[in-house]
Formats: sequence, C-alpha cells, structure tokens
Amino acid sequence: MSMLSKLLVDKNFSLAKWEATRAMGRTNYIIRYGVWGWGLSMFFAMTLLFRFQAANYDLACMTFSWSTVCINAVIFSVAGYFMGSGMWVANEGSRRGSP
Repeated sequence: MSMLSKLLVDKNFSLAKWEATRAMGRTNYIIRYGVWGWGLSMFFAMTLLFRFQAANYDLACMTFSWSTVCINAVIFSVAGYFMGSGMWVANEGSRRGSP
C-alpha cells in the first residue's frame, strides 16, 4: 500500500468516525468532550497538583478549602466549554477540507 493511499484511507476513516460523533450534536459534543472530558480531568489534576505543591509535596499536610475547589471547578468547566467548542470547529473544518 503506497503512502498516499494509506493517508487517504486514514482520512476517510477519521471522517467516517467524525460523522458518527457529529451525529450527537454540537452541544452534547462540547459537554461530553470539552466540559466533562477535558474540564473535569484538568480540574482534578490541577486541584491536586496545586494543593500538593502548597503542602510542600507532603501528602500528610495537604488541605483543601471549599472556595478554592469551587473556583477551580468553575474555571476548568468554562475552559472545557471553550476547548470543546474549539475541537468542534477544528473537526468541522477538517470535514470541509480546510486546513
């Protein structure tokens, strides 16, 4: 199989996969992949990392304040919305053939 035909097959596969994903709708895609997928993952990772650093890398000294946790939840949810929206736009652009 030549390199060109392999690229065309992979692109057709990804377009078919995007069409199946696209059927869920823009809003559901943004919530599922942006807010829940990216935002929730980043919320947990960054909240734990920030608290771990603040405790001088000592698990026994880690504390959480509800205000910080709530602020992080809002920030990463909003960022996840924009990340999901950007992924939707990028995938739609590749579907239409634009770079």
